[in-house]
Amino acid sequence: MKILTVKGIIDIVDLNIVDAHVHIWATKPESITTGYSIPEVNDLPTIKSCLEDFKKNGGGLVIDCTPYGCGRDGNMLYYISDKTRLEIACVTGFHRREHYPPGSEIWDLDTESAEAFFIQEIKIGLKETLNKAKKIKAGIIKIPFTGSLTGVYKKLTDAAIRAAVETGFPVIVHTEQGLNVELFSDYLEEMGVKPQKVVLCHIDKRRDIALHEKLASRGFYLEYDTFLREKYQPEKYTYDLMISMIKSGFSNSLMIGSDIFENSMWKKVMLRSGYGSFFKKMEQFLESKFKDPEIVINILGGNAVRFLSLKG
Repeated sequence: MKILTVKGIIDIVDLNIVDAHVHIWATKPESITTGYSIPEVNDLPTIKSCLEDFKKNGGGLVIDCTPYGCGRDGNMLYYISDKTRLEIACVTGFHRREHYPPGSEIWDLDTESAEAFFIQEIKIGLKETLNKAKKIKAGIIKIPFTGSLTGVYKKLTDAAIRAAVETGFPVIVHTEQGLNVELFSDYLEEMGVKPQKVVLCHIDKRRDIALHEKLASRGFYLEYDTFLREKYQPEKYTYDLMISMIKSGFSNSLMIGSDIFENSMWKKVMLRSGYGSFFKKMEQFLESKFKDPEIVINILGGNAVRFLSLKG
């Protein structure tokens, strides 16, 4: 299978572990100190050390989920990928408005212009890399769904969907703890997006097993990522939800993400057990519960690779 990473199109031969949702690098403009809430992710020594630990423990690829305008730096993603020998796939599209500094241009684009911008980042290169010798391309289109579709959110969402239909590229959906995700999944299909090219993120925060089973049966991927967040009581809820979905026959629908999103969390993960150790322990946990190795492979990386795979 071929996928598009910051290094270009690569062939995936071995199904290594994949972090399906993480934020590796995000910086605020030096001229703006207030007005938006995106945390900084720029502690290079810690991040590099964590990614090297991930690689050492079987990690092969991570999906960086920060789009243009809220701190993304494709040049730095390429640098980190090169230094750690870890594959990184990155996103175009957009995120919630509060993650952007005042005056961000993307919110003033009309649907046609936004669609053209997203397609440019896929086919030509990320905006911040266009003046560089190495043009980095996005491999995924990100859409934030906040529970309803109105105003500028609908305008940009329709642009992102049209770009996905035009290119055939996969879509990663930020949900607000799964709020009204069943409505948005219907909208995506109505607009021509195939469920097999969509991953619904943070949905384990909505502990509705019947909903999860229904979405998975339609072909949508579900990304679980509260394992490192004690406030969501993952030992009590998230692991049980994952086990229930696997027992219901949906091991081919689940992905694991760390959703690390700020410097302090990278440091906490490194000091507590290690970034790679988290995924290694997840592998051991799944192996202890299920004897079928395909289940473990699917959840830890196989599903993510199929989601990212390019057609034609």
